[in-house]
Amino acid sequence: MEDYTEDHYSKFKQENDAYIAQAKKTMAERRKILVVQRKTPFLYRGVDLKSELKRYARTEELRPHLDLRSLPKLRVMYSQYEGGTKGVAFTCENRIVLTIGFHAPLPSVLVLLLHELVHIACPRNHHGTLFIKRLNHAARELWGAYIESPYDIEIGEHGLRAYAVDANLRTQLAVRLALDELPEYRLDLRPDDVTITKETP
Repeated sequence: MEDYTEDHYSKFKQENDAYIAQAKKTMAERRKILVVQRKTPFLYRGVDLKSELKRYARTEELRPHLDLRSLPKLRVMYSQYEGGTKGVAFTCENRIVLTIGFHAPLPSVLVLLLHELVHIACPRNHHGTLFIKRLNHAARELWGAYIESPYDIEIGEHGLRAYAVDANLRTQLAVRLALDELPEYRLDLRPDDVTITKETP
């Protein structure tokens, strides 16, 4: 068994202090970005989420099942912690709440927003066959992302088939964005940066 000396302790303390200092710096930087995000909550990586919601609602797949005169109220919250995204659709209240984790990839946010809107469009088919059909067809209409046989997808760690479909659509959307095949999105794809831009008039 190794004997720990003052040198060992000193080295450990230096490394620990450096780690703490970097963590504090990182959290301070995140707080600055969160201040900007919370001032413009509907604008994420150059994409106006309210405008996206309206565009999704006008798709041929979803339009017949939504009241375009009274679209769901959208609330967007931001978290300073690493991680993905979380959404809730309050179908009875016609309301959607999104929580976006720090550095969440744009494809995750866009697919989540569509997923929650599909809940509003078919409130009685929670993650069922109709839900998956509408999600899949709307994604094809919006982004050209489509799964030929969604019921052949391995559910795996996702737990529900609808979540596995989400994951597949996110991957397809990420590839199309990386290849610049969707020019309507003005964004910065760098994973180490959160880009906040002003809305164009």
